[in-house]
Amino acid sequence: IIKLKDNRIVTSSAKDNTIKVWKDEEDIKSFSCEQTLNGHTQPVVVLVELFDLRLVSGSLDSTIIVWEEEDNAFQIKQILKKHTSGIYGLICLFDSRIVSSSADTSIIIWKETAGTFYPTETLTRHTDRIRTLCQLKDNRIASGGDENIIFIWKQNSDELYQLERRLRGHEGAINVLIRLKDGRFASASKDRTVIIWEIDSEGKIDKSEILVGHDDGVYALAQLEDGRICTGGNDCKIIVWGNRSKLL
Repeated sequence: IIKLKDNRIVTSSAKDNTIKVWKDEEDIKSFSCEQTLNGHTQPVVVLVELFDLRLVSGSLDSTIIVWEEEDNAFQIKQILKKHTSGIYGLICLFDSRIVSSSADTSIIIWKETAGTFYPTETLTRHTDRIRTLCQLKDNRIASGGDENIIFIWKQNSDELYQLERRLRGHEGAINVLIRLKDGRFASASKDRTVIIWEIDSEGKIDKSEILVGHDDGVYALAQLEDGRICTGGNDCKIIVWGNRSKLL
């Protein structure tokens, strides 16, 4: 589920392979389905909004679809095909490139030229499914998945991404990575924990906090507008965390 900049909500369904756009009907205090997007042939796993309000979706059918709104309706603008297995991670970089990750163990960076996205780099150091991606405050990319390790990628002098280091600390798959408002980032894992990672002035990354409170894997992670962190797990719990790991 994502919230668009115009306050509409976009959701994907794990059963019917569609994406639905919901509009807030303020007069009746509810949301109505404004449009159903058809294009994927398997469940849609991940959604992201680009800076220019276009929508990008990734599916278990191994494709990425770029959607553009025309005449008040989203239309398919481009279908990106290079991965060989399901798409699990999608992010939009600060420079508007798209990064995707897949069960095929690769990360692909897509750059738009003359209105069309092309693959420019393929990162292949993972050996298992890559579930999640995050751009850090210093432009490095973090990736995580079924190896229980977070990979940190940094651009070299040729502006190509190379593996810089691996972060260990989780004992289960990395399900979600997010950048926090204060510049730190957080990882949620199947091992029931969330780790907050600190980046110092020289770019060194260390564990800052470990949040323990779930009784099963943590699969959802978000930061609220007031800075608190919200997590959801397979234990049917939603936990809201205050500063310094305080459980609220």
